[in-house]
Amino acid sequence: MALPPLTPPPTPPSRSDAPATFITRADGLLGWLPTLVAEYNAFVVALEEIAQATNYNATSSSSVVIGTGSKSFTATTGRLLKAGQFVSIASASGPGNAMLGTVTSYDAGTGALVVNVTAVTGSGTKTDWVIALAVNPALLDAINLAIAALQSDLTALAPFKGVPQNVKSTAYTLALADQGSHVYSANTGAQTITLPTNASAAFPVGATISIVNDGTNNITVSPSGGVTLRLAGTATTGSRTMIPGSVATLVKVAADKWFISGTGVS
Repeated sequence: MALPPLTPPPTPPSRSDAPATFITRADGLLGWLPTLVAEYNAFVVALEEIAQATNYNATSSSSVVIGTGSKSFTATTGRLLKAGQFVSIASASGPGNAMLGTVTSYDAGTGALVVNVTAVTGSGTKTDWVIALAVNPALLDAINLAIAALQSDLTALAPFKGVPQNVKSTAYTLALADQGSHVYSANTGAQTITLPTNASAAFPVGATISIVNDGTNNITVSPSGGVTLRLAGTATTGSRTMIPGSVATLVKVAADKWFISGTGVS
């Protein structure tokens, strides 16, 4: 029997990723976790079966009462049982009658085995014991808690998947925090929104910002000195006017060059 493979994780998200890349990578990592759980569980089962079949399975005909505490058996010799290992000890004729505990000592030469039993099912005195390695329940609990915590952390780190809003109804200069968001205006007077130079706000190429004019007056989108603002579909550059009710989209295409488009933008 071969051990089943574990699917490698996808590229994890990084705080330096662009928002769209972060979202894709975070979703991919979250989607991989259920696969990891299923494959890990299958891996543990297969590993246990292989290990037990070759070095750790044992039997015993010792007459032992099911119960907690120290239990002594004369078991199969020549196994690799070691103190501290978790083992299950079940009746071959009734596997529901079983004990779980840790090995206190084992003599491979004589088969003398002492187990500190901490959990039992069933009852009675049995003489047909099957002894096998078991997974520490505390370890499984810790792994499941760690996976749950990781899922929670990734969910918390994942950026908002809508378009965050920044309310600005008076004169405003765009900031790096506006990338991937929309500036919402409910102005009651003339308003200017300024595009900063790359030297003062180094937006990455591809940065996208929307502006929504839900006010009663025009918004002037004004490039700072040295910044080119081109109206999409034309060769026209310079300041642009957004009438009330208009929506504009800004896209950075070079260090100090942006395009602007939208209905109601001139």
